[in-house]
Amino acid sequence: MAKYKVYWTKQKTQKTKRWADGFLMAKNGKLTLLDEDGSSLDSEFHSKPIDDGEILDFPKYLAEIVELIGDAPEPIKAPAPPPQALAHLGAKRPLGAIGAPPLGRSAGLARPSG
Repeated sequence: MAKYKVYWTKQKTQKTKRWADGFLMAKNGKLTLLDEDGSSLDSEFHSKPIDDGEILDFPKYLAEIVELIGDAPEPIKAPAPPPQALAHLGAKRPLGAIGAPPLGRSAGLARPSG
């Protein structure tokens, strides 16, 4: 995932625009425009290489590429344990309340004698 520093604006048609700092994340052709705080503003798919100084036209925003900051690390996902690792947990139990007595048996509560 590549990360770029950008200037963005939502004033697409105005002659004089006000630009704000932000970021652009690129992964598998999907571009996501982020504001300075990291909140997502807009996204689109893009198949061409991105160059410094290029202006990208998002559906709601314009973004000017300032520079490539670097590759953002991918989140690390822990692999699922193999089924053999779960064998020590024992046989499967039917669904129900934990610690509930089997059906037809008393829970150990004494009935009032009358």
